[in-house]
Order: sequence, then structure tokens, then C-alpha cells
Amino acid sequence: SLAEERILRDACRYARCDVRLEGKALGGGKDRDLSGAGGLHADVTGPDLRGHVVLRPGVVRAATVRLVSNGVLVAEHEEIELPPGFACVVDSSRLQKDVSLQDVVRDEAHREALDAVDIACDRVLGLLCDRWGDEWEGGVRAWARGLLLAAVRSHAGAFREHAQKGAALQGLPGKLVGVPLFAAAHGEVIPLSRVIEESLRYGECEFTREPCATRFEDGRAVLLLGDGDLDSFFHRVLGVKLNDATRWLRHLEQVAEARARFRKRAASPQLIVATQGFRCK
Repeated sequence: SLAEERILRDACRYARCDVRLEGKALGGGKDRDLSGAGGLHADVTGPDLRGHVVLRPGVVRAATVRLVSNGVLVAEHEEIELPPGFACVVDSSRLQKDVSLQDVVRDEAHREALDAVDIACDRVLGLLCDRWGDEWEGGVRAWARGLLLAAVRSHAGAFREHAQKGAALQGLPGKLVGVPLFAAAHGEVIPLSRVIEESLRYGECEFTREPCATRFEDGRAVLLLGDGDLDSFFHRVLGVKLNDATRWLRHLEQVAEARARFRKRAASPQLIVATQGFRCK
């Protein structure tokens, strides 16, 4: 029946051998998963582990993990600890079904499988950092920025050690630090590396809650923060004072406007008499 065929197709989708039903191949799950992924995928590797993770551009639903044992699907569930938008498959002969026969035993083999999936997801996020300059549409760019900002928060400890103790950044944090993700008040989007460098140079981090075209004379960036969404992150990572520069920026803007009005003021034309002389003391 169609129901039995569907069950067999799902269960044997990732079979390691060629499985056929009435001459039709039931495998090839990986090839179907990677189609349309745009290169945003990575293999899951480890002792007695194989599989892959796929990130489809623009997808925001929770990550799903298919747990497979010897090519047969054991369980499928959402993983809130993984970045959203990922579809993951991991195969391990050590995975065992629990007494309900509907899920797996949450033992060391299960934990190792999820850890390997997490590492593969980080590699895909690294690919996303490498491709940041691609000509993405606005919606896809906003999706990528949100995904990478969440990754920055999850690696806050590594960035704190880097900012406060000079520790080198390895792996995904080493790529995230150079991606322009943080909005500045004057419209620019800047990387975390610049925020860290300027906080060390000036001993504080300037921010405001509203856009402003005016800049500091020394050219330092002023972060544009929402209602406390990143305040605690920057304070924890940078270890310096967050200084609200809104009033000072307004003052600089008023000064700039006054200067512009002064330069545009109407002046009565005067004819310089040829015999009029000038002298300098």
C-alpha cells in the first residue's frame, strides 16, 4: 500500500546499501537533502558517525535532527540548542531505541552524535561568514545577520577572553569577529573586531538608541542599540563602561546645523574700491 511504501521510504532513506521496492530505489536521502542548499552544508564526522547538516537560506523554523542507526531512521525531533534553519542527519550504530520504540536512549552515544552535529553546524555558519559579501536579497541578508548574531551571543565567552585577555580566536568565533553585523548610529554596519579595538583604545564603548548622522571628530563608531537587546552582551564581553552618547551627538548635530546656517547666511554685496588698501599689523 501507499502507506507502507511511505514508511519504508522514510525508514530507509539514508540506508548505506541499495534498497529497492518493486525496482524503485528508496535511498538517496543525502542527495535530496543537499539539493537547493546553495552549498551551505557540511558532513558530520566522528568515530562510528556519519551524516550531514544542511542550512537552507531564509528558513527560520527550529533545527531538526534525524537520528539514524545503520541506515534506518530511529527518531526525528527538534533541537532548540542548535541554530534554527538546520536540517541534520546523523547515523551511528550505537544509537538505541528506548522502551517506547519511538525515540532513542539519551546516553553517551546520543550526546556524541549531537556534539558532532553541533560542530558541523558551526562549519556551515563559517561558510556563511565567508560568503557574506555575496549579493543577497534584503530578506536573506537580514536572515543571515540574525543567525550570525545569535552565533556571536552563543560564543560570548570566547570573545570575552579575546577582548579582555588577548586570547586568540579559533574556529567559528575567528570568522564571526570580522563580519559586519552591528549597526552604528550613522548608518554603517561594523564588525565586532572594530568594537573591541575601539573599546580598548578609548576605555569605553559609545552607543545611542536612535540614528544620528553626526560623528565624533576622532571617527570612533557609535553603536545603535535597541531597548537593551545587546547591552548586557557588550558589557560582559568588552568589560568596559557603555556610555550613552545620545545627548552629546545631539549637541554636535546642533553645532553642525548652526555652522551650516552661518555659512549660508545672506551677505549684502559690497564693491571694493580700487584705492582701498589693506594692511597687516
